[in-house]
Order: sequence, then C-alpha cells, then structure tokens
Amino acid sequence: MFRFLPRLAVQRPVLATMLIAVFVVLGAFSFFQLRTDLFPDVEFPVVTVTTVYPGAGPEEVATQVTEPIEDAVSNIANLEDLTSFSRDNLSIVILQFELEVDADLAAIDVKDQVDAIRAQLPSDAEAPVVQKFDIDAFPVMQVALSGPQGADRLFDLADDQLRERLSRVAGVADVSVVGGRTREVEVTVFPDRLEAFELSVQDVVDLIRAENLVVPGGRVEDGTRATSVRVTGEYREVRELEELRLFLPDGNVVRLGEVAHVEDGYGDRTQLARSQGESAVSISIQKQADANTVTTVAGVRVELEAIRAEVLPPGAQLVVVQDGSEFIEAAIADVLWAIVIGILLTTLILFLFLHSWRGTLVAALAMPA
Repeated sequence: MFRFLPRLAVQRPVLATMLIAVFVVLGAFSFFQLRTDLFPDVEFPVVTVTTVYPGAGPEEVATQVTEPIEDAVSNIANLEDLTSFSRDNLSIVILQFELEVDADLAAIDVKDQVDAIRAQLPSDAEAPVVQKFDIDAFPVMQVALSGPQGADRLFDLADDQLRERLSRVAGVADVSVVGGRTREVEVTVFPDRLEAFELSVQDVVDLIRAENLVVPGGRVEDGTRATSVRVTGEYREVRELEELRLFLPDGNVVRLGEVAHVEDGYGDRTQLARSQGESAVSISIQKQADANTVTTVAGVRVELEAIRAEVLPPGAQLVVVQDGSEFIEAAIADVLWAIVIGILLTTLILFLFLHSWRGTLVAALAMPA
C-alpha cells in the first residue's frame, strides 16, 4: 500500500525532508506538553460512607449506624461488593461498583440513600460523609516545620500564614496542617461559688454563647449611598470574658471572673508530628485532579523558598520530608535513558551487519525521528 514512499523519498528528497521535519517538530512539541504524573487518569468506582458516633463502642456503632447504612445502600444498582468496619466512635462502609459505573453518579446515588435514612441514625452521631475514592487525593509533598518556638506556636504560624500562601500556588487543591494544638480559651467554673450565687454551669454556657456573636444591624442610607451595618460582639481578649455579667435571681449581677477562672491557652493534644527526633508541624499538600504533579511541586518549592526568606521566625526550619515528583522525574529519566541506550545498541548492531557508516547513520537518524 505504501510502496510509493521509498520512490517518493528518492525522487523528492526536499519534500521527504520537510515531511520528516514537520513530524519531528510536532513530536517534540507534543512531548513537552505531555502531562507528567505517577498514575494514569483512571477513576475507580469505589465510594465510602464515614460516620462518627462519639462515645459509642463497636457494638453500638454496628447495630445503630453501620447496619442501617448497609441496608439503605445494598439495593443500589451495579453494586459489586459491600464491606464495613465498626470501631470505637467510627463506622466505615465501603461500596465497590462495577468498573463501567461512573464514580460521580455512584457517589450521588449513595448520598441520596444515606440522606433518606438520616433520621434513623442516633441523634448524637455526626452526619455521614460520602466520598468517592480518588487516587489523586494522596499528598504530593509533605513539609516539616520545626524550631525553638515549639509546635503550638508554629502550628498557628502554619495555619494562619503558610496554608494561605501555599494554597495560592497553581495546581494546589488543599493544604492540611497537623501536629500542633489550636488556641483555646478555657473557662473553669468554681462549683461552690456557683452554688452560693444560685447559678448553674448552663447559665455560664448560655452567657458566653449569647455574647460571642456577630449579627447584622441593618443599613444606613445617606442620599444615594447605603452602608451595611453589623454589630460585632466577638471576644478579643480574656479580660472581656472575665468582665461578663451574670444576672442573679435576686436581681444583682456578678462578674464571670468571680465564679470561674478564665485562661488563654491551647486545647488537648490529639495529633503529634516529629521531624529528626523533635516535635514539629507537618504540612501536607494535595494537588488538583487535573494538575501536573511535577509542575505543581516545582511551584510549591519556589513558594517555600519565599516563605523561608519572608515569614519564618529566627531558628525555625522548613524541611521537605516527602516529594512525590522525585520518583516521577527519576522514572522518566530512566525511560529516556533506556531509549538512548536502545538506539545506540541498535546502531552498533546495524553497523556490524552493514559495514557501512552511511547506511548506519541513516538508520540511526530514522529511529528517533
């Protein structure tokens, strides 16, 4: 069918050269535009339903949460496998559908079925979270932040500033911070004083909740201009909490600081991260589903250098612990090196058989082209 091509190449060498040049240019352009990633763009139709039931044991979680969810989702079409785990405070139901099923549509069907039986679940249980399995949800980079300031202060720095700056990098979908304690104001009531003033703990809770509000206050019109007004009641200092007034049954008032101790500190430690044997803050970076891993990580590295120069306090260190682009770049380099070795070995074998530098050179140029 293509017997005319050799004759055309001999009779029209300029035309043949230009055609080859066109394909080489297009190939080179396409090569540099290729998306670089570790896994192919494949979606697995797997959906998980995660429900948190605080304070419940495995048996209560299984009978009151897991089983109702299993009964609700078991009749969904094209369901291939159903697996569940019931643990302390946690229920996980995993649904695997047939490969031809659209994962997004499957997740919608599961969510509809779970929402339909939401009223049957315990009132203390949190709302079930329905998620589809995403192979791109794993972090592409993990960074450790450590220093003499301590994990708690560094956690505030990472949560307030580093998270925002890294989230603005092109291709970044989410930045999560783990390893420190969040700021928390603790109010410790004195039971004997509450009893003496005929107050309850709920009175203190209601007072704090009612005073810590930001509510709209309407708008102010001035000719052709209208300005929105809001009433800001959020606490800024611990002293403001201590000065809150509790109304007593006899009509008198008492300060909150007289019946409780108010302290500004940090909450309980539920997460721990360590780097090089020291307490640290772990920062995990996830990329967008359609983003290039290598390009995204390169942008994050540039931003990390800017953060080191502009944001970090003296003595603090920002170290890259895991970089998902390194393996990808190494794998691509191995493939390219294997192609080069293959071309060189093929050229050598052709020369041994042809004993002609001219014929060998033509074949060597034809292979990469």
